Amino acid sequence: MDEPNIFQCGQCQKTYATDYLLRLHHRRVHGSRKFVCSHCNYATNYKNVLRKHITCSHLRKKKKSAGIHTCPLCNLFKLANRSDMLKHYESVHNVSLSQTTLHFSNNEDFLQWKREIELRDSCQFVAPRGNRKTSLGDTKYLRCSRDGFYRIVGKGERRPKLKGSIKTNAVCPSSINVRRTKLGMLTVRYVGTHVGHTRDIGRLQLCEQERND
Repeated sequence: MDEPNIFQCGQCQKTYATDYLLRLHHRRVHGSRKFVCSHCNYATNYKNVLRKHITCSHLRKKKKSAGIHTCPLCNLFKLANRSDMLKHYESVHNVSLSQTTLHFSNNEDFLQWKREIELRDSCQFVAPRGNRKTSLGDTKYLRCSRDGFYRIVGKGERRPKLKGSIKTNAVCPSSINVRRTKLGMLTVRYVGTHVGHTRDIGRLQLCEQERND
């Protein structure tokens, strides 16, 4: 009686009774993967499988109180850490986050420059927290007003805005870091790249004169 044919995988040495099963094994285990997890080495050919993997293996490990950012460019990468999301923009989507350093002799000149930037790019910069005092002077960090999450304040009885919240529930990297010396000089580090939203002057809290301009 003839011995049955044995089909062996050349990569992992597993054996199969038929050539079909061997080819199926190659496709499922050793084939190229289109979607790769940004958190680990997991890869799959299916976008929905990768999304489920990220949710089950990475997001559920985060604290429930932490906001989870979703990449607005691919809707796959999700993380609570802001700096990691910025690295994702640069490494995966080739987004330039170059920083410009500027110097102003007084606060009035800085505010004039800030207004010009906001009008030019149809954006607005706000301070998510107060000033930080250091030995070199006071530091203020401003972010794009579209950055971050919409949070309901109070008991939620307030009527929602007709246009919805300006927040994108994502990370917009555009920011202004202002350091004021004890002599009143200002050093500004500015990132002008916006991600995750379009330019919409209707979303800005501008005075009537600025809207007409």
